[in-house]
Amino acid sequence: EGMDVVTRYYTYEQSKRYSHQARMERITLLSRYMDARWRIPGTDFKFGLDGVIGLVPVVGDSLSSLLAFYIVFEAHQMGAAWHVKARMVWNIFFDWLLGLIPLVGDYLDMRNKANLRNVEILRNHFGLNRFQ
Repeated sequence: EGMDVVTRYYTYEQSKRYSHQARMERITLLSRYMDARWRIPGTDFKFGLDGVIGLVPVVGDSLSSLLAFYIVFEAHQMGAAWHVKARMVWNIFFDWLLGLIPLVGDYLDMRNKANLRNVEILRNHFGLNRFQ
């Protein structure tokens, strides 16, 4: 009560921006833990929990996919367009399929980095600079 329309709008936009920023920080952290948490010494090869969990046949890849869907959930909460979410789901599905191939699939799964890719898709969709 007592706020004019401009102040109310500004407050709403400011809270929405903070909410988007907080969501992006959360999913960026999750994607790094899932896809690029550790580096093999002497190489540029990074891997994360997705690769480690994925070593457990079928169940591991399915669990990793469920964790990856949290990023899609956040994208939905942020108001991402359906085609953006569809592309993100495709990346998760493709990552899951790669992980089903014995041994070689685990390596390919670690190289695919669907979570990092999905966060980047979301950043591009919302016009967010990586360094903001």
